[in-house]
Amino acid sequence: RTQASHVCGTMMTYYPKNMGADGSISVILRYKLNYLTCPYVDVWTCSGNCGNQTQSFLSAQVDVSSGEWCQREGIMTQLVPNNSPLQLVMSTNIWITNLNGISSRTAVTFVELRTRSDTGKPNTSPQTTIIPVVKVPSNCQTYVDLLAFD
Repeated sequence: RTQASHVCGTMMTYYPKNMGADGSISVILRYKLNYLTCPYVDVWTCSGNCGNQTQSFLSAQVDVSSGEWCQREGIMTQLVPNNSPLQLVMSTNIWITNLNGISSRTAVTFVELRTRSDTGKPNTSPQTTIIPVVKVPSNCQTYVDLLAFD
């Protein structure tokens, strides 16, 4: 469970690092979390082809503006038995104060490692990052374009 006063946003990317002779794959998962104040613990639960978490770098504070926002990042290594999909989820009942009464959030990453037909290599997520805070007017449809490459 994440300990924080308010969650502002989350993103995760993944890429396969090593493939074993037995078909296992070592997957690197990198994530960033944005809060109004920094959390103590980040917990992701896995379902599907989870295998074992072989290494975890606990999230570290990377950027902060006191009283406004805090960005943390973490790295996990998951050793999965094959290229079947897995899903990582972080759920909390804390969300930034808003006018719509939303009080919880769920961040979901679907990890798809099957071989791509165009590259002949296991799939990776598009690579991107996030800025700490994007403020938008309430009840206004807003598009935020993220720079991403595949």
